[in-house]
Amino acid sequence: MVATAPRKRHGILRWIFSGGGLFLLVVLFQAYSALSQPSPVSCSQPSCTAPPPKQQPIPPPSHYTSSKYGFSLEYSTENITPSQTTSDSISWDGQLSDGSEVSWTVLGGLAGGKTPDQIVSDIQNKNFPDAQAAYNIPDASVGYTLGSGTIYDVNIAPANGQAVHDRLVVMAAVKNGLAVVIVGYGPYQRSDPKTADHPDPANTPLVSLADFEETAMSVTWPGDKPL
Repeated sequence: MVATAPRKRHGILRWIFSGGGLFLLVVLFQAYSALSQPSPVSCSQPSCTAPPPKQQPIPPPSHYTSSKYGFSLEYSTENITPSQTTSDSISWDGQLSDGSEVSWTVLGGLAGGKTPDQIVSDIQNKNFPDAQAAYNIPDASVGYTLGSGTIYDVNIAPANGQAVHDRLVVMAAVKNGLAVVIVGYGPYQRSDPKTADHPDPANTPLVSLADFEETAMSVTWPGDKPL
């Protein structure tokens, strides 16, 4: 019976050492858990060193209405102002950065039963008899009224200088018996794919001017709703 006493002590020691190992593992797990916690994230509001620049509001467009025929259009005076205004027409004359001249006029008149094609041809024959047709404008329109348009090769002589090679633009549309015609000219500049983003069959910078486009697209006939 005395031989059993050491076995009991050895069993107690094993329990003590086993319990101590578990305690150590618990401590190690707690330490690892504390170290593996994500660090707190702090957010700060964005700050500007200087306020954004203030821009002036875009001024409203100017309006022209023919007192004789009642057609209307809008235009901007930021880059160029009208050079002449009458009861049936409005005109602009300007100069590009290279010194070349541009000009365009919007005028109204009774169609007299003529088609837009015939009106374009009459304008060319009467005012620019030597002009040569170079390009027919597809789906040419004045405002949102479908009409006709042609680009011509022409030589125009300034008041004091040699004749220059220009492009003449004539567009016309008819609505309710009233014809509205746009006549303009600008320097001939061949479209070059190396320098131009888009091809320009008209071969004149006139048709790309924002002022010219605004004029052509804003025309309304008497009784039309504002654009």
